[in-house]
Amino acid sequence: MKFLENTWLYRIWRTDKILFAVVVLYLAGILWFVRYQREEFPFLLYGMYSLKEEAQPSYTSYMLKIDGKEVYYTKLWDLEKELITAPLLHAVSLRDKGELTKSEMNRVNAWLFRYTADMRMINNNTFEVYQLTCRYNEKGDVEIIHQQLLTEYHAD
Repeated sequence: MKFLENTWLYRIWRTDKILFAVVVLYLAGILWFVRYQREEFPFLLYGMYSLKEEAQPSYTSYMLKIDGKEVYYTKLWDLEKELITAPLLHAVSLRDKGELTKSEMNRVNAWLFRYTADMRMINNNTFEVYQLTCRYNEKGDVEIIHQQLLTEYHAD
């Protein structure tokens, strides 16, 4: 089996037995997780990222404004972005179902305002959330079809 001598695994086995054992155990772990269709770190499988996504004619996004200036939260670190979008999406969903009172929505707005204002080091007191309906034009650029004010907050 001369062809095996040119493989990466064979070269590792010849030079570093411990690294070879780690790699073989990792590969065995991947095969085991594939067999039982599990996705656990560090065995992240291709299926996790390979679902076909159908093209949509439009999609919903949100825009935050503090004192009339847009907060570009998409350029933030993932953790900061998640701290903005997750509570906002959850609050909007609850509000649309009628399960969130106006005072509770004001508390969400106050927290979201404080978080985004602190992040940007802004001391202004107006905060607005817009729901955007967007689509991609023929050039591939994002085009805003409709913009609706969802909520606004005026800090004291």
